[in-house]
Amino acid sequence: MRWFFFVLISILFIVAPFQRGLYFDTDFYLIHIVIYLLSFLLLGRVLYFRDFTAWNDLALILFIPICYIISLVQAKYPVGAFDMVFRWTTYISFFYLLYWSVNKHYKIRLLAPYIFYLSGVLIAYHMLLNQFGMVDYQGAFIKDRFAGVFQYPNTFGMVMVAFYIFGLVMLLGKKQDWRNLFIYSFPLTAFVVTFLESYSRGMYLVFPVIWIIGVCFFSFHHQLRYIMYSVITMLSGLIVFIILQTGNQLLTGITMVVMSLVSFLMILCISRENILDPQLKNLKIHRVVFPAIIVLFGILLLLDINNQGVVYKQLPASLQERMTSISDSSTARERVLMVEDAIEASSDAPLTGYGGKAWESIYRDYQQLPYQAKKIHNEYVEMIVDVGYPGFFIITSILAYLMVRIWKNMLYAEDRSIYIAILLSLSTIFAHSFIDFNFAFGFVVFLIFWLMAIGLKTSSEPKEPKKLTFYILGMYAVILLFALIFSYRFMQADNAYRKAMDTDNLLEQEQHLVKATSYNQFNTEYWYQLSDTLIDRQNEMEVSDSTIKNAVYKMAALEPLNSQVMFQSGVLLEKINEKKQALNHYRSALELDPFDTRIYQAIILISVDLAESQENNKYAKIAMETYEMLLTVNERIKVNEISKYHNNREFEVTDKIEADIEKVKSLLQ
Repeated sequence: MRWFFFVLISILFIVAPFQRGLYFDTDFYLIHIVIYLLSFLLLGRVLYFRDFTAWNDLALILFIPICYIISLVQAKYPVGAFDMVFRWTTYISFFYLLYWSVNKHYKIRLLAPYIFYLSGVLIAYHMLLNQFGMVDYQGAFIKDRFAGVFQYPNTFGMVMVAFYIFGLVMLLGKKQDWRNLFIYSFPLTAFVVTFLESYSRGMYLVFPVIWIIGVCFFSFHHQLRYIMYSVITMLSGLIVFIILQTGNQLLTGITMVVMSLVSFLMILCISRENILDPQLKNLKIHRVVFPAIIVLFGILLLLDINNQGVVYKQLPASLQERMTSISDSSTARERVLMVEDAIEASSDAPLTGYGGKAWESIYRDYQQLPYQAKKIHNEYVEMIVDVGYPGFFIITSILAYLMVRIWKNMLYAEDRSIYIAILLSLSTIFAHSFIDFNFAFGFVVFLIFWLMAIGLKTSSEPKEPKKLTFYILGMYAVILLFALIFSYRFMQADNAYRKAMDTDNLLEQEQHLVKATSYNQFNTEYWYQLSDTLIDRQNEMEVSDSTIKNAVYKMAALEPLNSQVMFQSGVLLEKINEKKQALNHYRSALELDPFDTRIYQAIILISVDLAESQENNKYAKIAMETYEMLLTVNERIKVNEISKYHNNREFEVTDKIEADIEKVKSLLQ
């Protein structure tokens, strides 16, 4: 039974990243359902054989999806809140399935790290095949940066480093036969190349820090090996990276294979006991000596790069440009603004948060400048916005507790390499998540829980179940059932919506959209498309305005803090000639987002129309007030010294607005 679950979970784990890293929920629904069904099967098995050991140890993880379920109460982005409940229920179920499979089975525990590493190898070489033109994966390149299966260079670079660190440390384990050394050493060159080609400035900073922490874990003898293996693989990767810049794909491919083999052979030679002087091996030097020396050289290197010194000038031009831009990054300043705005937003809902993925819906109501960002680029702050401060404390405490468990296992292990590799890889993910939205990719969270599952151990003997255990299992079953039912409904809704978008027949389109809204009544996009289709069908048959308005009002009520939803509802109301109601919706949208030129233009245009048709100066005054607000906001942006980096929505006073204002002035005379 353990092999059954492990094989299925392994297949899912290997395939998952190629579904765009499981960033989009539409790619995730089927995986949700599969994992929920497997979890029900495991629960049945646990109850039948009364094997509660693993669950007794790890019942705490159930509190994570509970935090997201509680946030549903006042979710400002309902469909996102439901999706986060599905995701975290899937994550902990994936963890429990793997944890139960790995523990108490020696062969599976030995195999699990290789499956983990295989996933990283496939991701790296898949990206290289795209570079060589042998595979065409959409979004693998973003502005000439390697983005891989994630279609996002920063997360791709982070994942490559996490696997690189894991493989590097595993080379220091007690199992030193040539096969094991080949498995872990050969891909390291590819990890280095793909990481460098991601040009992730954040990882350029995080990677050295994690690597230095890694040095501190080892004794002097193993520190030497760690450093030598790092130098060999980093140099081999850098050589391939330089060849890659020439554009000669054949030469790059040959160099990649050669340097990977050379790295393996050098590491194989160093691993032999007679390569290092036995006297050197037995030297008693404190483990902080090397890290102190490395930090000193690191500071000198930073000074060299900052002043464009000798080392800087030896780097490839593309790396020079990327490193120079670290200290002058507009995106870094933008992310500071996002965090400030998110903290302000969290203060309005500190206890339960706004619900999962709320930032995507509410950020325009809090932003200081007109940036576009569905993610905060800081997973921990986003977690606070989603589930509030208590939920954030609970989730981070659970993750920290699991990390401490792994640390304790390391202290008493005969071979510590696997635990050090796990801790360093996890630290890479968690550290980089302070400056990016890695958790938005479901595969990254699978990485986290795979590492944790193979780093934890249950107690040696099964514990007698308590009543609380049955209550917890019952609660888990209820959550699984809830998530299973709604994720299935959401998947059916998504299928119906896709069919609606694929047909030009308005009647069929309406039927599919009605089905989509019946299965998932929380998605504003479904309601918008249904309303728009009903409006188009008014020319073919009688569709009452009240039917359309009912759909529009449902859409607007779902996301009251989303300026785009309010604006779209105004557009729909204007199409059925409900101009006064449309104006109200436009003005509500403007209150939420003062940085959208379209909203100003819509208010001024419809106000001019109403003023002319009803001969009422009230509407002309509304137009002038809106125009004056536009000028004020525009001036505020201009005087902001960093506004040019953030004015990404083309905020401006258009010629069309100026022409409409001339009409307003003539009406007011």
